[in-house]
Amino acid sequence: MNIIKSKKIRLTSASAKLLQVMQDTLKDFPAPEIIIIGHTDTVGADALNDKLSLQRAIYMENILKTKGIDTSRISTVGRGSRDLLVPTGKGVSEEKNRRVEIRLK
Repeated sequence: MNIIKSKKIRLTSASAKLLQVMQDTLKDFPAPEIIIIGHTDTVGADALNDKLSLQRAIYMENILKTKGIDTSRISTVGRGSRDLLVPTGKGVSEEKNRRVEIRLK
């Protein structure tokens, strides 16, 4: 899958720290199910946001793979601009809505 060139996917420094905490936490779970959910803000077309949010989730899955996490336990999904963390109107750039959630079951 090609990364959309106009929008960079990167980890913030806070996210990098949380990634280490999550990696340590996974050692205590024998076989968790990991669900990675990508999100976007409301800027752009819905189809583009759906694609970008899935790419964000896959990007995170690849990072977990490089950390030695078994990717057969991972499900990835993109939610686009649905499920906003900060409710906004269409076309509003909101950094907090551009995120990836990782859920452990």
